[in-house]
Amino acid sequence: MGGGHYTAFVHDYKKNEYMEAGMQCSNALQSMERKLRTTCNATNAKFDNVVKILGGLVSEYEKSSHGPRKWQKLAMFLQNRFAMIFPPFSFSFPFVDANSMYMGMPFDVF
Repeated sequence: MGGGHYTAFVHDYKKNEYMEAGMQCSNALQSMERKLRTTCNATNAKFDNVVKILGGLVSEYEKSSHGPRKWQKLAMFLQNRFAMIFPPFSFSFPFVDANSMYMGMPFDVF
């Protein structure tokens, strides 16, 4: 096997591994979204319960997912889903104004 063939083999192997890892992350995030949606839409939904569920889901994701974009995908998921999580709840942070909350407060809460 020549050096070029080996390099192509390794390249294809890594490409397939990255694609598989990306699909695994996407599937895990879809499952997280379903569980969060169910928790948020429950008639007795409470903010602290949603935070606990989210913490558990992030822990599961950390253990079960891998790949070079694992954390980037999780960060994008969380950024895109905060609108889904927070509106059902009527709460305020007395020490934070709306602009600083938008700039990073939700990430500090978790």
